Amino acid sequence: MNKLLLGGLLIVLLIGQHACIAPYEEQLTDVNLDYRDSLFQEIANFQDQAQKDSLLTFLEHPNPSYRYQAIMAFASIRDTAMINSISPLLEDKIDKVRAAAAYALGQLQLTNAATLLTGAFDQSDTAGNYKLANKAILEAIGKSADQEYLDLLSTIQTYESKDSALLEGQAWGIYRYALRRMVSPAGTSRMAELLKPSYPQKVRLIAANYFFRAENLRLDTFGLPLRAAFEAATEPEIRMSLAIGLGKTQQDTALSMLLETLPQEEDYRVRCNIIRAFTNFPYERVSLAVFARLQDESPQVRLRAAQYFLEKGESQDAGNYWRRAKVTSPWHAQLTLYAAANRHLAPAEQEAKNILNRELRNRFFRAQLPYEKAAAIQALAEFPWNYRFIQREGYKDTTHIVRGASVQALSKIINIPNFKAAFGNASTGIARTLAGHFQTAISSGDSYMMYPAAGALQSENQDFAAMFTDLTFLDEAISKLKLPGEVGLYNSLQATKAKLSGEAAPTPANPGHENGIQWANLSELDLTPEAIIKTNKGDISIELLPNIAPGSVANFLQLIKEGFYDGRTFHRVIPNFVAQVGEVKPQERDEINYNIRSEISELHYDQAGLVGMAHAGSNTESTHFFVTHSPTPHLDGNYTIFARLKSGEDVLHNLMIGDAIERITIH
Repeated sequence: MNKLLLGGLLIVLLIGQHACIAPYEEQLTDVNLDYRDSLFQEIANFQDQAQKDSLLTFLEHPNPSYRYQAIMAFASIRDTAMINSISPLLEDKIDKVRAAAAYALGQLQLTNAATLLTGAFDQSDTAGNYKLANKAILEAIGKSADQEYLDLLSTIQTYESKDSALLEGQAWGIYRYALRRMVSPAGTSRMAELLKPSYPQKVRLIAANYFFRAENLRLDTFGLPLRAAFEAATEPEIRMSLAIGLGKTQQDTALSMLLETLPQEEDYRVRCNIIRAFTNFPYERVSLAVFARLQDESPQVRLRAAQYFLEKGESQDAGNYWRRAKVTSPWHAQLTLYAAANRHLAPAEQEAKNILNRELRNRFFRAQLPYEKAAAIQALAEFPWNYRFIQREGYKDTTHIVRGASVQALSKIINIPNFKAAFGNASTGIARTLAGHFQTAISSGDSYMMYPAAGALQSENQDFAAMFTDLTFLDEAISKLKLPGEVGLYNSLQATKAKLSGEAAPTPANPGHENGIQWANLSELDLTPEAIIKTNKGDISIELLPNIAPGSVANFLQLIKEGFYDGRTFHRVIPNFVAQVGEVKPQERDEINYNIRSEISELHYDQAGLVGMAHAGSNTESTHFFVTHSPTPHLDGNYTIFARLKSGEDVLHNLMIGDAIERITIH
């Protein structure tokens, strides 16, 4: 069947008779998951071991719960050879099973799945019996089909506000296209229409995120609808995304609205995104507003304001950043301002730069917290000639955090665009010196040093291949890795070896999963299990989701039982994105030498407080988890969700790098 025929089919199927489709309402289905059920556990074990043949037998099970679970297992495994085994379930009599099949096909990201998906769209479903499936089909088209389907999907205008499921599906579909860097004027126009207050909140949230995440958009003609939507929206989750969209218009009217809103906005997340949106406008028009936010009541906003000056600052204000750094708190924002001053001070102001860098070196020695010392190292790296100090003091530090930061700082220096201009005639010799420092880091056996060093030696900014005639050090480092736990580092070092030897990049290794799901840990849970994360800022309560991600929950419970998280610090906090914890220290390599399998579900990252597993590639999860500050649907389909916030949102939003978990208890 040719594309024109398929296009016609899509128009017929998707526009058809939907003017009278019933509203999307939650209703009971025959899919009921129970992690205590023996067959549930059997299917989960097959998924964990990637036993696809065993999973196939459940696709025809009379119980729709097991059919659904088996399909979702294939959605995580993502074997493209399974397309013909999954597609018959698009005709299942149970709506949720059909929806799961559509989701799994979308996860495969195969263009030929579009024919199967459009053929399964039920145009006669005026009663809404298959509203979940129809919604999932529209979203899956956005993950898999080509540009022609985007144009067709975008021109559907017959869905009314009451057709919530179809509207969500259309919006998700256009959004998924955008994440694949596929946009169209028609798609952008449709998303602008869906921002209107008459449409459901969920639909407006998806449309707002489109204007946040889509790249290569021409928004010069969309200023009016974006301003109207921003003014009308009361939900901060929508306003924060629209703020980014307004910035992309680069219009004076949009800037005026953002400048007026910033000091009045109550939600810190919206303030963060307004500052982020300012990067699209001339510095002189926004700098005063950003300077004022250095005194914001939220430490996250103060940090975001400092980051703006690091990214967009100008030399005439470098002294101002320096002065503000001395009176700004917390240290995260303070050292970011120092970094901004160090980056933007004009080369002619050599005496001032020398004084500034002496202050930073003294700050490094005075810092009590390793993360503060690491931030001082990063600020020093803004003046490339600090490379000697960074290597000498950073490499010998007693903490892996500072050692790793020192290699990251040297990597930043080797990658500056004006490397040759910065070092003049000494540039070749210094590049060779830094190459030697990266070799030392890789040979150290400290994964926190090895990761950034491996990345640095893959840089396109230097001809490192000509500097290494003997790659034995890489072979030795690779041979000492603890697999499967360090498979991410293994793949990175293999890629470095290929780059330096001029070979093609190798296929990433597929990690083993020998531990299996620890079901005994789940047997102790209540029907609605809750974990209390006690931090130095207060308590956070999360609801665990063993029916969705049993392996991840069981692993989490085992780590809690062993006291792994007690005293563990939040090592990664990005304002209005995530707070992440779970770093494995070098001395723990042997005891934490395992990975668990990704458990991808239909859940969207469409709200704050979703708890996901971080990874270095699919199926490399272990100890790291993160909690979202806001909706992050660009993470959908790639990161396991194993819990969600119940209470303590104020604590979550006040966490900063270096804050710590005191203990976690299960209730």
